[in-house]
Amino acid sequence: MQILYLMNVTPFCEESVLQAALPLVEQRRRERIMQSKDNKNRALSLAAGVLLSYAVNRWKIDSKRALSCMIQTEVSQVLADLSEAATKKTLCIPQTIIVANGKPYLKDCPDIYFNLSHSGEYAVCVIADCEIGVDIQQYRKNIKEGILKKVLHESEKALYEACGEEKEAFFYHIWAAKEAYAKYTGEGLAVDFRLLCTDLTKREITDTRTDRKYELQIWEGIPNYTITVVKAVEII
Repeated sequence: MQILYLMNVTPFCEESVLQAALPLVEQRRRERIMQSKDNKNRALSLAAGVLLSYAVNRWKIDSKRALSCMIQTEVSQVLADLSEAATKKTLCIPQTIIVANGKPYLKDCPDIYFNLSHSGEYAVCVIADCEIGVDIQQYRKNIKEGILKKVLHESEKALYEACGEEKEAFFYHIWAAKEAYAKYTGEGLAVDFRLLCTDLTKREITDTRTDRKYELQIWEGIPNYTITVVKAVEII
């Protein structure tokens, strides 16, 4: 069971909206947000935290919808729902803990797993009943050669060169898949992306260190963005 929540973060760039939303996230995130001098980064971080609060409070309701789904929501709706829960004194502000490898977990909900990501104008939160990782990437032009060398597996390089005008989309699909896998395992930036090999046609990723393959779930509903989820589903 998994649910992916997606939200445009732009309204959080308004100071009044940001201040109204700050009480809806845990204190550690509030402090990081207020220390930041970059308005866009504050908005992205706050949106991710608010989505986590929303997801945890909606889990029992939305988890009945389907085994896997994506819910695109609006800031106004999320804030209204959370504010209503606060008024009714049913609001749960999720508290997170960071384990040794740097991966966050919910302190008081050991059976619920989550992961967050943001890029461009969007933030995403995935919540599930098993280990999971998510990444969203906005397509950007003029990808630097140094980045390509650090991300692409040998077998992906030729495919990238053959993509023509679709090079950016191909690259960011690969990058999102590898970021999601690294967040799923908890390795993060410590993993060498060149040792991970994606097959976008089969929607799978192989960790060449172990030869294990994992399923990729890819969403492409927003122009110039890709979202990828990796969870504990190994392909035999």
